[in-house]
Amino acid sequence: MHHPTVLDILLASRGFDMSDYRLLIGTYTRTEPGASKGIYHATFDDATGQFNVHDLAAEAVSPAFLVQSGEYIYAVNETRDGMVSAYRLDEDELVFINTVSTGGALPCHLAATPDWIAVANYSSGNLATFALRDGALDERIDFVQHTGDGPNQQRQTEAHAHQTYLIDNSIFVPDLGSDRLYRYQLDTGGKFVGEPRVADLNPGAGPRHVDHHPRLPIVYLINELGNTINVLDTDTLTVQQTIPTLPDDYDEVSTTSEIAVSADGKFVYGSNRGHDSIVSFAVDDSGQLSQPQYTSTDGQCPRHFTLDPSGKWLLVANQNTNNVKVFALDNGRPTDIVSYSSVPRPVCLHFLNSA
Repeated sequence: MHHPTVLDILLASRGFDMSDYRLLIGTYTRTEPGASKGIYHATFDDATGQFNVHDLAAEAVSPAFLVQSGEYIYAVNETRDGMVSAYRLDEDELVFINTVSTGGALPCHLAATPDWIAVANYSSGNLATFALRDGALDERIDFVQHTGDGPNQQRQTEAHAHQTYLIDNSIFVPDLGSDRLYRYQLDTGGKFVGEPRVADLNPGAGPRHVDHHPRLPIVYLINELGNTINVLDTDTLTVQQTIPTLPDDYDEVSTTSEIAVSADGKFVYGSNRGHDSIVSFAVDDSGQLSQPQYTSTDGQCPRHFTLDPSGKWLLVANQNTNNVKVFALDNGRPTDIVSYSSVPRPVCLHFLNSA
């Protein structure tokens, strides 16, 4: 459990339980003008699974993904004129600091260190790093342009960088458009060093997001278009296993979105949009996946989900039905829905660390 902060004390004075975790919720404002206004504040009780959305934390344009570095929050503004914005946590609000151009279109993901951030621009297929100065976004440090395409003529006519996932001094970047996974090395100043290691994946796979095993040298990659998960060696990027995220008898349109590994490394979870489910896999001692189980998200388009810090609950953001639903985990598997709350076009759930 986190130690009380100024925000905890303020929330307690307003009737919120001091044991609640705090979250920020990123949303789409561009898909349905007026429905959402930006980043929302929520609390979560890990004793009961109760989830409540409270006030608007900050007005913002399509803050589609959020990260935290100390007392600062960074959000991509997923627009054609891509931007990233910096905020300072202040009680139950986010205080705007500044915004800079990402140098690309439709930024969809970012990673942060205390000294710099890395941003993936989906539509333009590039990524950039930016310096941080007292929480503010400063000059651009470095920039990389991806190239390539894939067989899907609707989605893969050009490169589409989809994530910047940081492990130590490496950034993993799945590229949906070129069916590649890149691993870049960065120096302590956020500059790319040498040539990246590249994994060429099955044509049409459409790699989207990765997560890594807490103990084994393995990353798990979920493929949006191919509806599969790859198990890869962290160093060599050799594919060790490919497993589908959908039931064998499902033949309708569906695409994956998020992937997460349990803190104990015993389960891997993925979300299916169309099938509208969370698939959970058991992880064996070598990191291989088996025993898929499917749990309906009871909503449409589960773009994002997250595990709570206690590891007892799984929270799902159903983008198209405007809600977040909380599932109890029983031996690592999602079971009953214990609570839900309405929020317009939720696309990112971020548990706050104590600043």
